[in-house]
Amino acid sequence: MRPLAFPPSSSRRRRILVVATVVLFSSLGCLTGGAAAQQLVLLAFGDSITHGLGDVGVSCIGSSRGYPPLLNARLGSRGYNTRAVTSGVCGELTSEGLSRIDNVLRFTAGDVLLLMEGTNDLSDRNISTESMRFNLNAMAGRAEDRGYYPVLAAPIPRDERVTVENNDRTAFLGSLLRQDALAKDWGWVPTFVELINIQNLYDRFYADPFHPNPAGYSLIADIFLDPTIVALERILHIGPCVPDVDTLCLAAEDRFSVEVSWTDFEGRTGFGRAVSHSDDTGFFWFFGPDNFELMIKILDGRGFNDHFWVFYGSLSSVGFEITVTDHETGRRRVYSNPVGEMASHGDTAAFFDPSQSSGS
Repeated sequence: MRPLAFPPSSSRRRRILVVATVVLFSSLGCLTGGAAAQQLVLLAFGDSITHGLGDVGVSCIGSSRGYPPLLNARLGSRGYNTRAVTSGVCGELTSEGLSRIDNVLRFTAGDVLLLMEGTNDLSDRNISTESMRFNLNAMAGRAEDRGYYPVLAAPIPRDERVTVENNDRTAFLGSLLRQDALAKDWGWVPTFVELINIQNLYDRFYADPFHPNPAGYSLIADIFLDPTIVALERILHIGPCVPDVDTLCLAAEDRFSVEVSWTDFEGRTGFGRAVSHSDDTGFFWFFGPDNFELMIKILDGRGFNDHFWVFYGSLSSVGFEITVTDHETGRRRVYSNPVGEMASHGDTAAFFDPSQSSGS
C-alpha cells in the first residue's frame, strides 16, 4: 500500500487536492483484458445449463461451453464487439446463486447480465415459485446496482417423459419473470415459450431430461440473440449527457451524468436539484437552494488504474440514491445511503476505461 495523489480535477483548473492512501486493485479491470472501450462484456450467470452441461466434453468440473460462446460468435458476425464471461454452477439453487453473485459482480467489470436459473429449484416442490422469483429479481437488481443491464431468461423445459415433474411451474415462473422484466425495464428472453412447442424437442435437442445437447445450445443462443442485441443497442446508443435541473454532467467533456433521488424521515421522496461547481464537481439540494445536501466529484484516474473515480459526501442524514451513468458505454453505478446515516465514499474502480492507460 502506498500513498497516491489524486489526479488534477480539471485541465483548466489546477489546485492542491487531498492525498489519499488507496490500494489499486488493478485486477478489477483485468477481465476486460485491455480491450477497446467499446467492447461490451456479457456475464452469463446461472446453473449447469449456463455452464453448458450436455455439450461436447463438458463436465461440472472443468471448462464451460453451452450457449454463451455461441451467442458471442453470433454477435460478432453481426458486427458487435463483445466478450462472454460464463459463470454457471452445476446443481445451484437460486438462493445459492443469490449468495454467490455479489462476489462474481465484484470482480467482473461487465455490461449485460444474462440470467437464467431456477431449474434445480423447480425440481423441489418445497421451494415456492415466489421464492425463486424473489431470488432472481434480487440477483438482477444487484447486477443493476453494479452498472449492468439485466436480461432475464425463463428456465428451459424438462423432459416429462422421464421425470415426474411437469412444466406447469416452469411456465408460471416464466410468466412472472416476464412481468418483472417489463415492469423494471429489463431485458427478457422467452426461452421456455420458444422451446416448448418444438416438435420432438427432447429427442433432437436434449442430452438428458434437463440439459440440451450441442444442437440444443445452438437453439438457445439463437433465442438469446435478439434480446441481447436490444440490450447492447440500449447501452451503445445512450446519447450525450444533457444537464438539467436534476442532472449534473461531469468529467472528461461531460462524459458522466449524475442523478439523485432522496427519502426523508417521514418517507417522503423526491429528486435532488443539481448545481454545477466545476468540470468535475457538483452539489445537490433537496429542500431549498441555500442548503446543499450532497457533494459529488468524478475524477479521471485512468493514468493510475484505468478507471474513472467517483467520490461523494453527504451533508445530512436524509436517505439518498445516486445514479452515475457513463454516456460513452452506458454503464451505470448506483450508490445508496439509508435514512439516518451520513456517508462519504470513494470508488476508485467505478468505471473501467483503458484508453489512457499508464502502461504500468
